[in-house]
Amino acid sequence: MRKLIVVAGSLAVFGAGWCFGNQQAPKPLPGGTTWRATQDSEKQLYVVGFRHGYVIGMQDALAAATQPDKPKSPLTPAQKKDMEAWAGEAKKVGPVIFNQSALVLAAAMSTFYHDDQDAPVCWEKAIMLSAESLAGSAATDQELEAARKKGAESGCR
Repeated sequence: MRKLIVVAGSLAVFGAGWCFGNQQAPKPLPGGTTWRATQDSEKQLYVVGFRHGYVIGMQDALAAATQPDKPKSPLTPAQKKDMEAWAGEAKKVGPVIFNQSALVLAAAMSTFYHDDQDAPVCWEKAIMLSAESLAGSAATDQELEAARKKGAESGCR
């Protein structure tokens, strides 16, 4: 009987924790002013996760491009245009993302977000711009202004 009470109590505690955890909203990527308040180790983990996702995405893109019978693209023309723009940017920064340590990329992100004007820039765009800067090709004022405007309009969602 005592074991049954312990098991039931443990299940109740687990169930309550699980329900509470499912009610929590996922933590968004830290951008702008939030990046400054994020711990250095957490910043590096975000960058490591991005790099892993970047590698997997490149592998998937390569596999899709080399399929003999490519299925028709489900993308709208606007989505295709955005995808092509990202692909061009990814081609420029790929070597930097693959060859730089997470520490260096996180530091570049911190430098980028040090400028208060860059606070609206979404995290994903900020890391690409930071990688471009590390590659020796800093963003133009027009590119920065476009990134700020797009981030402010979308709210980075």
